[in-house]
Amino acid sequence: MRTGVLSVLGALLVMSTSSLAPAQPADPIVTRAPLVCSHGPGGEFFEVRATLPATAPTGSVYTVRLDSFPAPPVTDRGLNYLHDMVTDYYLPSGASYVPGSARVVDGTGTENVRRGARAWAENGYVRLYLPAHIDKGSGFTPPSVEFQVRVAARPGESLPIRVVRYRVRANVVVAGNVDVVCKPRDGAYTIGTTVVTPAPAR
Repeated sequence: MRTGVLSVLGALLVMSTSSLAPAQPADPIVTRAPLVCSHGPGGEFFEVRATLPATAPTGSVYTVRLDSFPAPPVTDRGLNYLHDMVTDYYLPSGASYVPGSARVVDGTGTENVRRGARAWAENGYVRLYLPAHIDKGSGFTPPSVEFQVRVAARPGESLPIRVVRYRVRANVVVAGNVDVVCKPRDGAYTIGTTVVTPAPAR
């Protein structure tokens, strides 16, 4: 985001991926997804740099890591603080989440958002949750997230990673807590894709 009380939502997220089985790396791709938000003046966007395997064999497991850039200070008029920030990413339908693999990476992000930060998978997506209060005048960097997926699709199929939504609760003067939900303008937005290749011959 770059405008109004939602300017802090413009934190840049970076996704990088490594593999636990043979996979071909690709150059990072920067994607800017236009957003529609329930509050705010409009013109917001979600920007992400995705590094994913260009290919991965059927049956392989690879790690997805999401790293964030600093967000601008919260300085909007009437805003006391932000809290309960949530970012959701769809998992590829042709891959299965490795149970228990989602985690917030120790030592990443700024101290003012690390406390209580959690990552988990449910209903086909991975969620990053930051409950901490971000006071007016403060910037922040979300902590990094890692999770693993196992390739189940057939050779030739694609495994897209997509951003689904961003949600934040803003505490403002007079109104109190205001929930702001932002979604890609054209639905879930693909930020990186891996093509499935045949499993290595044994």
